[in-house]
Formats: sequence, structure tokens, C-alpha cells
Amino acid sequence: MSAEQTVPIAYDHKTAVAFRWLRAGLWRQSLMRLGVLAGDRPIASYGGGQHTMRLMRFMSEVKGAPRVLAIIDDNPSRERISGIPLMRPAEIDPGEVALVLVSSDWIEDKLVERAQVWSGGRVPVERLYAGMPQTALHTFENSGELVEWLPDGSRRVTDEFGNTRTELPRSRDERAPSAIAPVNERRIWTMRTPGYEVGVIQVVRELDGMFKTHQVYPGDRHRPNVDLRNEDFATHAEPGLVTKSTRVSVIGSCFAANFRSWLIENEYNFCQFEDGPFAAFGSLRTGPLFNTGSVRQLAEWSYHGMDAAEPTWNVGGRLCDPYRKYISWPSERDMYAEREAHFAAVRAMVAETDVLILTLGLSEVWRNKHDKRCFYLIPPPGVLDLEKHEHALQTVDECLSDIERFYAIVREHNPALRLVTTLSPVPLMATYFDRHAVVSDAVSKATLRTALHWFCQNHPEVIYFPSYEMAVRTPDWPYEPDNRHVRRGPVVDRIMRSFMQHYGEPGDLPSQVSEAKPGAAHATA
Repeated sequence: MSAEQTVPIAYDHKTAVAFRWLRAGLWRQSLMRLGVLAGDRPIASYGGGQHTMRLMRFMSEVKGAPRVLAIIDDNPSRERISGIPLMRPAEIDPGEVALVLVSSDWIEDKLVERAQVWSGGRVPVERLYAGMPQTALHTFENSGELVEWLPDGSRRVTDEFGNTRTELPRSRDERAPSAIAPVNERRIWTMRTPGYEVGVIQVVRELDGMFKTHQVYPGDRHRPNVDLRNEDFATHAEPGLVTKSTRVSVIGSCFAANFRSWLIENEYNFCQFEDGPFAAFGSLRTGPLFNTGSVRQLAEWSYHGMDAAEPTWNVGGRLCDPYRKYISWPSERDMYAEREAHFAAVRAMVAETDVLILTLGLSEVWRNKHDKRCFYLIPPPGVLDLEKHEHALQTVDECLSDIERFYAIVREHNPALRLVTTLSPVPLMATYFDRHAVVSDAVSKATLRTALHWFCQNHPEVIYFPSYEMAVRTPDWPYEPDNRHVRRGPVVDRIMRSFMQHYGEPGDLPSQVSEAKPGAAHATA
């Protein structure tokens, strides 16, 4: 096979084993040829990596293979491989060997240069893979052994050369793989030689000392066989934060309605400070507050007076609120009265709440160009004016500044209030950027999630609850047929159960979440 020829790359085990049979044949022929060249004199192997370990084991099974005096390694991490000592280049004289063998499967050129420097031209440098395509060799090296579980508990293992062996069950093998705890012994089952096993055990133990279980990605080789449907992404717990007597309020995007509904259905002390149409999204009659700007404005206007450049829109002869969805008035007098009552309700919520749950949904906004106040949605036809209105994607810094300002006002008037933040898993309904809505939603969520991260870093007492991660990082499709609103039974129920297990009263497991109430679970983002 010439260096120009390529081997089709495939990651399935059958192809990998076939390739290894080819490689094993090459090894056998090459080792027998080197045995003839070396005669009675030993050879040296340059490089002490994982590939050399497999080669040394294979060499011991080949009749006529040369005897290896030492394995030369610039920075040896062990003393021996298969009984052969590892030595630094300065520790062995090239005159003691007949030739030096370079056997790396992907950095062969680099090792050949080092071997030539070491030998100083006194002994020849031989390449094990002369003419073989290096990329394909390295690719199939990562395919691993195939392990099949048999009904009697034993294992059928096919190694890198296609050889099959059956291993009797051991005490740690008596359970199915999905039930086996991710301990050191589980992680070395697919290792090949005693020398290699020892090295891997040492590395894994060092990793175990560095990381907690939840810090290793579930399903990785260090945490195998993890079903994400059973994984709890929340790592902070504060039992008793939310009891039956705790005064809990909820504001934010439409996902806040799920918290509201569950708290009411399970007879928690949910606080409703405004009634009337469109008050079912949370504790106030705001409709959904999608973005951080809307949340900031709510706090600022409630305590410092409204200073918006556009206090109202005229839509069809009625005065409409640009900052709260569905809110309108027949006259200015009604507007002032209702708006003042609304701001008073906000102040009452802040003063009387023990735990406030804030959900955020979007960072793509429409706003006034001059004062940057964010509307609840795009201005309607007849109102939209591109001379004074703009569409924008809030930056992380803008979102962070909004949340910081909101929290500062809240804490100023109720220092004991505890804030729980979360990100809505509901995607945006539409994007005004010229790109796919799914791509825009990813940018929008990433912006908010990053801002929430740094906000919580700045305030250790603030809780971030991973509703978004629990919904989207699941093997099952989490959404209703509209591909936006989360499935209330399997998804919302899991989220609420996890929340109460971490922050509710010990031993008080939540009930099943009922079907969504009309208008509550099917709003935008």
C-alpha cells in the first residue's frame, strides 16, 4: 500500500477490526524482517506511548521477532512496558543495539527525527509503518474493543487484532452496565495489558480526586451508562427555602406560568398581587415579561416614576401599554389610575415576598431608539416607525446591567428577599434577523444564560435553577407539536419535582403537574 493510497475512514467496529487484521499482518511481516536484520543482536524501540504497549505485547507472540533491549522515551512515565525497561536517550548507547525501531502510528516523522539525532548515524532507523497512511491508522486506533454481554453474565471481548475471548463474570460484573456505579474498576475494563491498566488506574484516581461526580459530563467514559432522563442537573440545595408558609411570587416570561400553576395546585403560599385578564402569567398583571429590559423598567418605574418617551400607543382609538402585553385603556384617566395601581402592586410584591422566582426568555427586542426602553413586542402596524423604533439583540453586558439594576432596587426595599433565576426553555416565536429562527433562538438563549451566570457569580445568595438545561438536554423530545411549548407532563413535572426536592420541605415530594391552563402555558417564549 503506497503512501498516496487512503483507507476509507469509518468508526464502526466491524471496519475497525478488519483494519486491525490488516495491521496485524503488517506487524508480523515487519517484525520477522527486522529479526533477520538484527540477527542475534537486540534492537531499541523509540517512543513509550500507548501504541508501543500494544506492539510489545504483540511482539512477544511472534516467533522470529527481534529481542528489544529497551524502549527509549524522552519523558518516560513508567519504568517498564511488558517487562522491557524504559530509558531516556542519554541512558543507552546506540552501539548496544542493531537498529532502532520507530512504531508510532501518527507522530512517526517526529520520532524518526529524534531517533536519528540519538543514533548519530551509528545504527539504522527503521519505520514500522513505512508506506502506510498515518491518518487512517490513528483514526482506527480510537475505535476501542468491542464488549458483548452474554446471558450467563460473562463477556465476549474482541480485541484490536480481531481476536475474541470470553471472560467469566467477576463480582463487579453481576449487574447490568446501566446499574454499575462509575468507579475506577469499571473504567479499566477495555484496557489491554497489565502495564497499561496500572497507568490508567492511576490517572483515573487522580481525576476522581479533582472532580465531583456532577462535574464530569454524563455518559463520558469516566461516567458511562448515564440516562439523562434520570440525571439531576441542579447541584445546589437549600431544603426548607420554600415551605407551605413561604410567600412565593413569580414574574417573567410565559414559562413563569408553570411555576405559578404548580404552586397553586399544590397549595403553596403563592402570592397574587393583581387580578384580572392576563394576570395568569405570574404574580402581577404584566403579561409575559420576555426580556431583561422589561424587568428592569418594571422596578424603576414602580419606585421612581415612569419616564418613558412613549408612555402609550394609540391602536384603533384605544390607548395601549407598549410595555405590557394585552393592557389597554379607554381614556387617559383610566390609564393613569390603572398604571398607578399596577406600580403599587409591584411595590407590595417586593415588600411582602420571601422568595421571588424570575424567568427570562428573550434577548432579541424592539425598543425606542432614544431612551432604549424595551417594548413587550414589535409595535403594531400604524404605530411602528423606524425613525424612532429599533430592533436589537441585547448584549450580555446590557442584560447583566438590567438584572443588576432590578436586583439592586428589589434588595434596597426588601433585603431579606431571596431571588431564584431561571431561563425559559421555550424558543422565540419569530426572529427579525435574516436567519433561521432556530439559530436566532440559540443566540438569544446563550446571551441570557451567560448574563445569568455572571449575575449569580456576582451574588452568591442568588439561585440559578436549570429549567432550560433540564428541558433541552434530554434524550426525549421535550416540546409539544408546535415545537416551542414544553410538554407539561414529562418535562414540567420533572422540573418542578427537582425544584422542590432541592428547595422544598424535606420529604414533601410534589404531585404530578396537571394540564396547562388556557392562556398560561401557550404564550410566547
